[in-house]
Amino acid sequence: MIGDSSVFDTLVGGYWIPLVMKAAAVLVVFLMVPLAVGYMEHKVLAHMQARLGPMEAGAFHGWAQLVADGVKFIQKEDVVPAAADPGVFSLAPAVVLIPYIVTLVAIPFGPRLYALDLDVGVFFVLAMSSVGVIGILMAGWASANKFSLIGALRAAAQLIAYELPLVLVAAAVVMQAGSMSLLQITEAQSHYWNVLYPWQLVGFVIFMMAAVAELTRPPFDMPIADSEIIFGAYTEYTGLKFAFFLLSEYGGIVVMSAVASVLYLGGYQPLPGLSIIPGFLWMFGKIFALSFVIIWLRATFPRLREDQLQRFGLSVTLRTMLHRSVTVQYPHVRPDLPARSRGVIALKQENCTVCYKCSRECPDWCIYIDAHKETHEPAGGGRARSAKILDRFAIDYALCMYCGICVEACPFDALFWSREFDYAEYDIHELTHEKERLEEWTYTVLPPPPLEVGAEAAEAASA
Repeated sequence: MIGDSSVFDTLVGGYWIPLVMKAAAVLVVFLMVPLAVGYMEHKVLAHMQARLGPMEAGAFHGWAQLVADGVKFIQKEDVVPAAADPGVFSLAPAVVLIPYIVTLVAIPFGPRLYALDLDVGVFFVLAMSSVGVIGILMAGWASANKFSLIGALRAAAQLIAYELPLVLVAAAVVMQAGSMSLLQITEAQSHYWNVLYPWQLVGFVIFMMAAVAELTRPPFDMPIADSEIIFGAYTEYTGLKFAFFLLSEYGGIVVMSAVASVLYLGGYQPLPGLSIIPGFLWMFGKIFALSFVIIWLRATFPRLREDQLQRFGLSVTLRTMLHRSVTVQYPHVRPDLPARSRGVIALKQENCTVCYKCSRECPDWCIYIDAHKETHEPAGGGRARSAKILDRFAIDYALCMYCGICVEACPFDALFWSREFDYAEYDIHELTHEKERLEEWTYTVLPPPPLEVGAEAAEAASA
């Protein structure tokens, strides 16, 4: 059913003028709010990581950084791989982007501030939010790149694993409100928001987790895991097409935050005693609050493995909703990892000659060395000899990217890859460790591999 009481329908008569006004309003919201969320992500992540973030574009705290990025993407060359399907390759960004624009049509931002009031509003927004994965599959398949295809299949698997929990918790809200209309669900929360009910609070947590997984946002960003598959389905994209994918990511954050606000946080309904604030400001405030939480997750939790995500979605979340939960514990014995697995870097002080090669070759400038010279008079007479004495050797693991160049550059085997894989700290400022801590990790270093048949040990060769 189309809501006749919309502000767009009452301002002017007719059919086409209100339709154009609604389309323009939806486009303005979609183009402006995701940019604000993108800028918020830049600044929020920067302050959470003890840095400033964008400061130059637009002069005042880099407010125009996303605009500058858009101009940059427009100027970049549009590259299509020779083996790609050009039609499907070019169509994929639009298939990902358009569903989020269409979803905003059914979102109420006020009692009369909406484009359409659909009787099946919940079904509509959940269905449209699931269409974007088709565009990701198109991008992965059409790129003729195995990493792109793997990322697309991961995105589709996440949608399958988390769509059912998301629909089930939304159905609980529909049953409580007695309507699938998003406007009616919002009006049903005029006294108490749904999130205040204990059973709906659990549903709200599940909804947000499933939404983050469907958006492929950290810690559920395995489809675009740069350390594994470069950038997933977006690997071969450049210029404006790549910008559309980024816009769809931030647009998805806005849309899913808006849907969660309507279902659980009362939408445009104010807090008691604060009804003087307009309803659309409450709606936008809740959208930005939930967007902040999604950004917060990126700065807090590490990326899961793909099998862990699928197990959590299909075996944990869904089973918890439908059956009695079962606790699964970690094994008591740590599994043996291959020798090529890298932990943290350990230091053997007696081998260090303070040659500074490791600090000079380090691309991250995360190794700090201080030393002084001492002159020693020989006991039997003769010329005095000077030696470098190591005063400080520290590694800042907040900057280290574990490239191993320092280990390779050391000519005297003073640096080693340790077997300490569970290392972590609570504060980023505690990630700089001195030589005493680095030497503690030496005892976890594996012994050298045995010599090949016919090879001689270094001592025997020198003798």
